[in-house]
Amino acid sequence: KSKDGTYQSIVHNPFLDSYAQVSEITTLRTESGLFKAQAKITNTSTGYKTINYRFCWLDKNKMVVDDTSSPWQTVALEGKETKYIYAVSSNPNVCDFSLKLLNDVRD
Repeated sequence: KSKDGTYQSIVHNPFLDSYAQVSEITTLRTESGLFKAQAKITNTSTGYKTINYRFCWLDKNKMVVDDTSSPWQTVALEGKETKYIYAVSSNPNVCDFSLKLLNDVRD
């Protein structure tokens, strides 16, 4: 459970544990009332990696909100590099999220 009371989860392929680390998950409400989520992702290996990710938006009952504002995206990371990934929901009923990660099948 995060400091703001949300229950984020990270869903991933266990293969990613060998080179990807997610930390510093933060959330906020934008001025227009939309939910914004951010996560720090680090490539712990020394080689170049690409990771596919998607934020899945949830309502107060932890049900998935049909939200097309968060498609699958790819982040490229050099060895030992860290980047922040984020998304903003387009639905004001969103209260939480899960972050889905997949290794790039082209690796």
